[in-house]
Amino acid sequence: AVDWQTLAAGPPARDLAYFLGTSLRADDRRRSESALVATYHGALVARGVEAYDLDRCAADYRLGLLQGPMVTMLGWYFGTAVRDSSADAMFLAMARRSGAAIRENRSLDEL
Repeated sequence: AVDWQTLAAGPPARDLAYFLGTSLRADDRRRSESALVATYHGALVARGVEAYDLDRCAADYRLGLLQGPMVTMLGWYFGTAVRDSSADAMFLAMARRSGAAIRENRSLDEL
């Protein structure tokens, strides 16, 4: 599946941040976050991305985490599927996970 609903130019690690920040349980994210960001950065460099060091990638990741609550709430509010308790539980989990990731990574410090 390709999801183009939030297509925009932005920091390269923003999509990674949204995925990890909303999809992984906090304990799982904490355990693997640094390694996954480093692996992501390594893949970018291996594919020819230049002048983008790991520190900048990590900062972009922290900044990208801020997208999580916004996209989660937009999806919850504007979603066209029938609302039910399992969908509400999923969106609540995404909001809680992204909030924890933002707090723990001090994402607001990147502003």
